[in-house]
Amino acid sequence: MTSKLSKYLEFSGYSTARELLLTSRIKYDMLLAAAVCGYDLLIYTPTVDCDGFDLIFDDRRTLVPIQLKSVAGTTGRWGIHRKLIRPLFANLEGFRLHSPSYGAGRGGGILRVDIKEEHHGESLEISYFYSDFLIIHLFLENLIKPKKISPSKIDALKYKIIGQMDGKFNLPKWAFLKAKSPEHLLALAGLSSRVGSLWREYMYELLCCKNIPNYQSELGSEHEMREYIKEHVTKLIGN
Repeated sequence: MTSKLSKYLEFSGYSTARELLLTSRIKYDMLLAAAVCGYDLLIYTPTVDCDGFDLIFDDRRTLVPIQLKSVAGTTGRWGIHRKLIRPLFANLEGFRLHSPSYGAGRGGGILRVDIKEEHHGESLEISYFYSDFLIIHLFLENLIKPKKISPSKIDALKYKIIGQMDGKFNLPKWAFLKAKSPEHLLALAGLSSRVGSLWREYMYELLCCKNIPNYQSELGSEHEMREYIKEHVTKLIGN
């Protein structure tokens, strides 16, 4: 028997209220995760939807524009603004994006929220999945391996993102990493967390070593950086 909560989640007439419910839950989880780390995360809502993001997370060190995607069914891919996910101007060289035609972006991410009913339709279980351009490079560098996804598909996704200046591309379900908890989500996105987010600095440094001629890293050899990244990212993600 279909519960009233299921009907609420599926009925198109409740889309605005449903969005408010989920956004409120996300804000609560993220604020609490930051609080246990000892700081007050700032969360902004944009006044104009021009580049496709719904929230901005700010730990006073890093700003991360976030697009939200909720899943209560079998959706397998989502339309994402290229400008949202492409790297900031200061980071283009590290990603080997020298040509002006690639265009800088906002360095943002996509937060996928998977929803499942609990306790006979009286509560919701929320799982968080995260993706951004650096996450996709984890796959490109074979540091994390999506199941049953060929290297050519991963490479094709990269070129869908950088192939045009504007518009949208389709981001598939396999391009996300599941965060073990909201605290781990903070770290995946590069925000301050008790479980650490230095992996992103190591990952960008690794890319700089590969893509910038005569670049000298102070974080160690390529092998050492790769091992550090694999070890720490594995601790952040669930099955």
